[in-house]
Amino acid sequence: MLGEALFSMSVAQSLQQLEQLTVRGIEGLKHITGSGRGHGSNTNNREFILAPRNSRFLMPRLSTVDIADCSKLESLFPICCAEGLVQLQEIRIRKIAELIYVFGGCDHYDHSSLQFDNQILLPRLKYLRVEDLDNLSDMCPRNYPAMWSSPSKITVENCPKFNVVASF
Repeated sequence: MLGEALFSMSVAQSLQQLEQLTVRGIEGLKHITGSGRGHGSNTNNREFILAPRNSRFLMPRLSTVDIADCSKLESLFPICCAEGLVQLQEIRIRKIAELIYVFGGCDHYDHSSLQFDNQILLPRLKYLRVEDLDNLSDMCPRNYPAMWSSPSKITVENCPKFNVVASF
C-alpha cells in the first residue's frame, strides 16, 4: 500500500540519473518525497532519516516534472530540496485540489536556519504551467525566504489564489 509520499528521502536521493518525473492519478499521495519524520513512503516506513546537507543532491538531473490528478497532493518537494534541482527546466501541475505550495515545508529543519543566501532557486526553470489548482497560493510557504528564477513562459489557468507576481 502506498503511504503519504511516493519516495522516502533516501530513495529520492538514490535517483541520481532521473531526468523526467511523471505522476498521474494517485489519489492518496500527499508528497512526491517525504520531508522528514511522519511522512510515509511506499515502503510503509513511517520515519526515515535524512542528513540535511545531503538534501541538496536530491535528483540533480531532474529536468521535467509533470504531475496531474493527485487530488490529495499537498506539495511536490520540501523547500530544503529546491536548491538541488539545478537542472529543472519545466514544471507542469494540473488538477490537484489540495495543492497549496509547489515546495512545502521541511520537518527536519528549523526554518529560521534555512537560508539560501540570495541564491536563485531553480536557475534553469523555463516553463511553469499550473492549471485547475483551486488552493495553490505560492511557490513555497512565506516563512521560507527564497528567490526564484523567472521562467520565460508561465501559464496559469483556473488557479484563483495563485499570485504570480508575488511568487517570482
